[in-house]
Amino acid sequence: MSIQVLNEICTFVFCEVPNLYMTGRLWRSVGDELGHPLPSNRAIYDVPEDTLDFQIKASRYCANILVLRGVTKSGYHEPMTSVTLPFRTISNNPAEDVLLLEELKQGLFDLAEELDIEIIVTENQIYNPSPITGRNSFYINLIGIESQASTAYLHLWSLVELYQRSKSAAPSTFIDCLNLDAYSLLPTVVGVEMANIKHISTTYKTEIHIPSLLSPLESKTATNKNMRPQIFFSGPIHSMVLAAKDATLKTVKNLNSSLYYKRFSNISPQKLLYLRKHYQPELNRLMIKYQSFIRATHEFVEFQSPCPALLESVIKVFTINVLHQIAEIQITLKENFIFSSELLSSICLDESNNKIILATTGTHSNQLLIVGNHSELTPTKHSNQFFSARGSLLECVIKIVSALPEDSLSQLKAIFEIHVDYEDFISGKKNGKITRIMETIPCLIKLEKLEEDDSIFLSLFANSLNNFAETFSMVINELPAEESFFIPEIYHRPVIGAGGSVIQATMKKYNVFVRFSNSFFLPQSELCHVRYDNVIIRCPFKNVSSISSAKSELNQLAREYGRSQPRALIKFTPGQYRYMLSLTPKGSQAIGNIEKKHNVYVMFPFVEPSEGYLLEIRGNDDAAYSAAKDLVDSSFGLETELHLNKELDLNEEFYNFLVFPFKHTMKIEISAHKNLLRMTYQEGNLLLNKAFTILASWFKSKDLEVVGKEVVRDFVIKSKNPESLALHTPSPNSKTPPEQVYQVKAASILMTNLHDTQYFQPSSTPHVFHTSLLDDRKIMHPYYTKVSTRNNGWT
Repeated sequence: MSIQVLNEICTFVFCEVPNLYMTGRLWRSVGDELGHPLPSNRAIYDVPEDTLDFQIKASRYCANILVLRGVTKSGYHEPMTSVTLPFRTISNNPAEDVLLLEELKQGLFDLAEELDIEIIVTENQIYNPSPITGRNSFYINLIGIESQASTAYLHLWSLVELYQRSKSAAPSTFIDCLNLDAYSLLPTVVGVEMANIKHISTTYKTEIHIPSLLSPLESKTATNKNMRPQIFFSGPIHSMVLAAKDATLKTVKNLNSSLYYKRFSNISPQKLLYLRKHYQPELNRLMIKYQSFIRATHEFVEFQSPCPALLESVIKVFTINVLHQIAEIQITLKENFIFSSELLSSICLDESNNKIILATTGTHSNQLLIVGNHSELTPTKHSNQFFSARGSLLECVIKIVSALPEDSLSQLKAIFEIHVDYEDFISGKKNGKITRIMETIPCLIKLEKLEEDDSIFLSLFANSLNNFAETFSMVINELPAEESFFIPEIYHRPVIGAGGSVIQATMKKYNVFVRFSNSFFLPQSELCHVRYDNVIIRCPFKNVSSISSAKSELNQLAREYGRSQPRALIKFTPGQYRYMLSLTPKGSQAIGNIEKKHNVYVMFPFVEPSEGYLLEIRGNDDAAYSAAKDLVDSSFGLETELHLNKELDLNEEFYNFLVFPFKHTMKIEISAHKNLLRMTYQEGNLLLNKAFTILASWFKSKDLEVVGKEVVRDFVIKSKNPESLALHTPSPNSKTPPEQVYQVKAASILMTNLHDTQYFQPSSTPHVFHTSLLDDRKIMHPYYTKVSTRNNGWT
């Protein structure tokens, strides 16, 4: 059966403007194709050849960019985007700026040619309404389809950055890049919640720029199918940039032999199109959270993970957060009625029908399939029967059916895709939930799964709009809603209570189900310690508001128990952190091993700690102290502290001459704070005397004298009074000191928990158009710099 999928295409038209230079690759003469006059004779836009019913409107903030809408049957079509990069003023002489641009032109043209984009240089901010601060000579605007523009931006940034540094008196910047074999490796390389990249960035004082997770292979409009993803490294210290690249390369080599794969091939084409258009932010979030790659094409969805457990987890969460949310509703008219092409176009272009896709069959013009997100449903003020929200799927169906001729409706059918683990949750004991709905309302509900299917399909049938709307709402109310989060394993038993008494009371109070799991078996990164979610709260969708309350209560119970526990503190220096994770074999796995062995919680930081940091361990009786001793004995190095007569200058020479060679040649971590230089190393290091000789020579050349020396062997501080720790332990919500923050720049929008992340927008940050933000109120969306501010996964 031939299925034709209709969807709204929404993209931008970039009109030609006065400029200092343009590569002239993508500009088109504006004829009668769009059916609307434009402010200029040439423009850049891209639409499928079969696009009909064009609608063009001006942007509220930018007169040179128009919003273009239309209807197409060609499936997913990537929107056009624009990135603006300022060129910082180097000289006060305008004539010199002109010469600089002349020298830069060939590089800009070669970049545009290679990546199939357009570059236009303007004197003012033309395509970007948000002000870019700083003294800028001109603005370089990159225009292209979304995936290629995000890829090209990193190349454009590196070209401009290197050129500007070479022509100015500013400190040098070294830039290097690492080619990956495939986009599917990116999530595993960056790690859970970007933990690997954060660690490498802070350890090696290097900015790391990662490409978008949106692979060009996903797009029919992408021209360069062989483009390999590249990670860029930049910083003022050449040796540290090379070390950061080398550490990332080791991560890539470690994962090439252990990847697990699964493909969903039975998802309908209209549903695949819907999730590609509207669920990319959620897919990005899942990829980063589970360090697993997800790619949706017009034929399938595929998953790739570094271990079977993560693969199973990400597939299950994808099914719940994506597939469960998308419903398909089929409207069947009586045989003497049809859905005309004019009616279908008007439905697609109706702005109140937010985010829907239509599908028809060539043999049945009296049938229409509507695909959309059902989870935005809320009770209306005017009716107890219909549950709807502006632009929701059910509201769209009600609006469409209500406008049909009287007595034209034959049947309404809804199809939900459910994960196989939730069959009993949906149907109830002995199909009690489904039977109760069918006894209440005249309808038919079926659950079925074919042998080749990856999911269960729930089908709902009704012959009237009222019965369908009420049944649809009742079914949605029984769909599973859940949230996962982390509570240290040591607190699971107190939260559950004797014989399950505490957790049973909590579940009954909020009408939810809570499941605890052990996350020790999940893989740990070689670079940092990762905390995985190990608690799940689940309930029917009608009780979804109870999840946050139940979560807060469980966290509060765990915190109260934790505050009453004896604790041990460990002196944990920046050098010790780097030594443990970089020079100790499987140092990150030691945390989980210690927690399992001693039944404790180690509050290990996610980023390099500041000077004076105390690592806290909580446990019952003497478990915390025993665990602290065990951790120090198994994973810590000795530390020699040299106190100098004056403060150290942590310049490029310090890192090139001491930090880098000591770490990679002698296995000694060098860290410094004011007039203190610290060496962290394994006891019995045969190169220690040589290291002291080199240090003595370097101190002499810098007119430095050692005024004090101390070898630190005892790092553990025992405390049985939890309240006394408040003066020593940094608050988990306190911001990392500025000198400890090194940026991790991502050329993609990553969905993260805003409570755990702070966003900064530097003056050189580009600005990008996204079709998901076509509402003029938010038409511009910047790429952000993501810097973690939390010290622990849970406190």
